[in-house]
Amino acid sequence: MSFKLTTPKNTRALKSVKRATAVATTVNFLYKFSLTTGALTTALAATDADEMLFVANESQASGTTPISATIVSREDEYLVDTVNNSNAAHNGQRMILDATGALLNNTGTDSTTGVFVQVDVVGAAADKKIIARHV
Repeated sequence: MSFKLTTPKNTRALKSVKRATAVATTVNFLYKFSLTTGALTTALAATDADEMLFVANESQASGTTPISATIVSREDEYLVDTVNNSNAAHNGQRMILDATGALLNNTGTDSTTGVFVQVDVVGAAADKKIIARHV
C-alpha cells in the first residue's frame, strides 16, 4: 500500500511530472522533485522535509515518459506502511523514509530529520500501518 491519501479530494489536481531517465515508478510510492534536473527521483532515507514530494499514481518502467503524480501536502494525512510494528507510543514522532521510499522507518525515536509525523496507528501492531502527515 505504501502512501495512500486517507481523505481523497476530488479537487486535487493530478500532475504530469517528468522523471529522471533511470527512475522507475511504483504506484503509491514516494518520489521527490529534483531542482537540479527538474525531474522526479526516488525519495530515500536522506530525503529532507523541505523537498517537494509526490506520490506516484501509476507504475512505469525506467524512462523519461512523464507520470501522473499527486503532490504531498502538509494538510493531508496518509495511510502508510512502516518498517516495524506500529505503536501508539510513537504518535507525534517524526520519521524518515526507509531505503526504498515505500515505508516510514518507525524506530520509536523522534527523528529531527524526519519527513512525516505519526498521527495514529491503524489496525493491529503487526499490520505495520499508521496515519502520518508530511512535516
